[in-house]
Amino acid sequence: MNILPWRKVILENRLPRPRPFPPGISIGNSSIASGPPDHKNRFAMRLMKTIFPIIACFSAATIRAQSQEPQPFRNAVKINISSSLLYNNPVILSYERIVRPTQSFTVYGGYLQFPSLVGLDANGMEWRKSHHNDGWTTGGEYRFYLRKENKHAAPHGVYIGPYVNYYQFSNSRDTRMTDGSGTEAVFRSRIRVFNAGAQLGYQFVLAKRIVLDLILLAPSIASYDLKFSLDGNIDPDQKHERFSEVLDRMKDRFPLMNKLADGATIDVNGHSTTWAPGFRYTLQVGYLFGKK
Repeated sequence: MNILPWRKVILENRLPRPRPFPPGISIGNSSIASGPPDHKNRFAMRLMKTIFPIIACFSAATIRAQSQEPQPFRNAVKINISSSLLYNNPVILSYERIVRPTQSFTVYGGYLQFPSLVGLDANGMEWRKSHHNDGWTTGGEYRFYLRKENKHAAPHGVYIGPYVNYYQFSNSRDTRMTDGSGTEAVFRSRIRVFNAGAQLGYQFVLAKRIVLDLILLAPSIASYDLKFSLDGNIDPDQKHERFSEVLDRMKDRFPLMNKLADGATIDVNGHSTTWAPGFRYTLQVGYLFGKK
């Protein structure tokens, strides 16, 4: 029985197909075999010509992400914008340098002032005019950007690492005794704090050059060295009492000092040293520069 060609095509199209893909396409090895130049093969070729470039682009992007291609810039300068929450008139700058694909070091420093003592009047003493209020800080850190946690290369992503920093403040202010004597004196203070600890943070890289750096958790052990003096016609025992009261008020009010151990005391010469838990949290913005 002879079947007209057009009927044969219809019957063939009704038969179950052994595979759902057009002839000439092998999914297993991603290759294209040659075949007769019918409309199905031409459609398959056009389809693969369209898909392959897309797949290639995504594959290249994935490979770059997995290999963590280095950033084109290896230097960053940043300014600390969170220090104003703790200190007066701060200007603290930092410099970060990428030294390895997942490592960097940072140095920083700047000017800041200890918060005003106004409002910390001890019993029998009130604050008057301020003559001097200065301070500075410096420090450094080494960062390890976690390769397994970050799809971007340093300095973008999660980091951990050790850090150290140092603060020094000096202040002098007029004061007056309110115990009935009306004696006037000059109160001077010098505060030194050294921190050594470890930190966890995340740094964003925006628009290729802008960085937003957040230190989220940074506990430390801190050394506090305080020196108070009260220049005036005041009894030494009364001085020591005033020093102790000022120290207690400062511990209650200032975050920098509220971790001082409860047993921290000040001697008759106005000197106190102690070790206590410390902390650090920072928000910085900066700019990337210097191509590798």
